[in-house]
Amino acid sequence: MTDGVAPLLARLGLRVPMRDVDQAGVIYYPAPLAWHEQVYTGWLDAIGHPLSGLLRVGEATATVSANADYLAPVGLDDRVDLELRSGPVGRSSFTLCSTGFRRPDRREAVRVRTVHVWSRLDGGRLRAAPMPDWLREALCGGVVADAG
Repeated sequence: MTDGVAPLLARLGLRVPMRDVDQAGVIYYPAPLAWHEQVYTGWLDAIGHPLSGLLRVGEATATVSANADYLAPVGLDDRVDLELRSGPVGRSSFTLCSTGFRRPDRREAVRVRTVHVWSRLDGGRLRAAPMPDWLREALCGGVVADAG
């Protein structure tokens, strides 16, 4: 990170579908977590490391913490622009932050923060391991990719 600004990793535009709203027509609370996962795994795929490939070789980015903040109303068929940024990066853990901005006013509507631990499958259990250089470099250097 430079100058206190977290590196931008990916952008994703979406239309809020019916499955992501409640009976009152406003965002259903777990929906932003799914959006965050979509932009994150889309970024992994775009930089050449799809999650399916990681899992196939016994590697994973286990989520150990998740938090969502709801800042402005979002409803059915609203358009949201997501931006994924990296946060603190450690030896085996890293933080991802996504922000959803409503269109057309770019009002910040939702923020999601997750903490992940690079893990390897060992005897049927996930165990923390040092993250690979490609991931550290992509997170710290802000490798920007289209997550769509």
